[in-house]
Amino acid sequence: MNGPTLDSWKEIARYLGKDVKTCQRWEKERGLPVHRLEGSKRSRVFAYPEELTAWLQKNDVVGPAANGAPRPPKERRIFPYLAGALTVIAVLAAYELGVFAFLLPAAKRRAALIESNPADFHIVGSSLVVVNAAGAGLWSFDTCNEKLVGEQTYHAPQAFAEQHSQVAFPFILIKDINHDGFSEVVFSTQTTDNFGEGDLYGFDHKGRLLWNKIHVGGRHRFGGVEFAADYRIEGLAAADLDGDGDLEIMVMVAHMQDWPSALLVVKPDGRIMGEYWNGGRITYLAWADIDGDGTQEILAVGTNNEYGKACLIVLDPKNMHGYSPQIEAADTDGEFGRGTEEYYVLLPRTDVDLVNSPPREGLERIDLPENRTIRVMPERSKVIFELGYDLSVLSVGPSYYFETEHERLLQQGKIKSRLGPAYYEALKSGVLYWDGRAWVAHRASSRDRAARAD
Repeated sequence: MNGPTLDSWKEIARYLGKDVKTCQRWEKERGLPVHRLEGSKRSRVFAYPEELTAWLQKNDVVGPAANGAPRPPKERRIFPYLAGALTVIAVLAAYELGVFAFLLPAAKRRAALIESNPADFHIVGSSLVVVNAAGAGLWSFDTCNEKLVGEQTYHAPQAFAEQHSQVAFPFILIKDINHDGFSEVVFSTQTTDNFGEGDLYGFDHKGRLLWNKIHVGGRHRFGGVEFAADYRIEGLAAADLDGDGDLEIMVMVAHMQDWPSALLVVKPDGRIMGEYWNGGRITYLAWADIDGDGTQEILAVGTNNEYGKACLIVLDPKNMHGYSPQIEAADTDGEFGRGTEEYYVLLPRTDVDLVNSPPREGLERIDLPENRTIRVMPERSKVIFELGYDLSVLSVGPSYYFETEHERLLQQGKIKSRLGPAYYEALKSGVLYWDGRAWVAHRASSRDRAARAD
């Protein structure tokens, strides 16, 4: 699911433009796709906007506004205008009192900052053109790559992601990553033929390079196979992970033809803080301080190809390197060494996703609700797993899609299982953890592997 979850009846009703009772009635009488995690007292009702929109179209029900956002109640529309009127009155009063004369130097400084600060961009041929909030050009950079994609892809990565079956992360960031009061620009090359990619640039607000070009990937061997050096950057994210005030840049990297992928964490000066490789695609990221140590851990999800299962990886950005736990597709050259992941979790497959014999299952996104839980849903089966911040499995439950698909396959005689508490308890018991030496069926961390190895 690509949109944020709606985590209460109130949010669901607002999205649909109806009252709560109507939505609850629709769930009972018309199958409104609302989810609950059976057996978990900590979970509340929630829904995915994409499922609600599809249900509305199927049932020919008037739903949210054309842009996908809920229509605000009419009676509340007066407040923005009232706030604006009060602001005007305050400004006029301040002017009469001579306050503006006192603030004028600061106002001029603010205007100068806005005028020289990067706010947007254009792609013109092979060049990145950076502009301010008013649309005036500030500087440009020529990548010398004539096959650079157009700015529509950079401005709307979602459309590109849908074509490549991945969740969208931006390919360019305009943020104050080093808390100097100006916005820096972090830019990755994306091309029309998927070659000449994998370059990462960082610029200050004046267009000066913050670091020498970082080229991701390289020729590496996994499982006795050497992969070509054709890697691309699949998305960027930035957050203050270590609490120093700077924003660390998370770079999702994937092989263009095959399965190896990597996650890099880059400091604002271009230093690579961490580099972790996975034996399968990494498709989505989230971050939170799940252990209370003041550092935000990175939670990466995707696929582990060797086992054909969806995976959840917890990484400490201060100690992040190595290769994912594998048995056959190991880092045979020892180039990266064993991974330093805090947790590596494999989720079980279901008879619903196995019936068509796909080679592997994956996770397409991860949600972190406000109740300090981790919610993931495999891409094909769409069973919902909810874990605590200690990575213990709290509950497993169905989505609307899973129940519908299970019933369809059951009626066709393609599966024989029956849904119920025992079914979901078996899935819960099928979650595996890497303990540093082997896969175990109880919650385990791999962070103390060094002590065990000694």
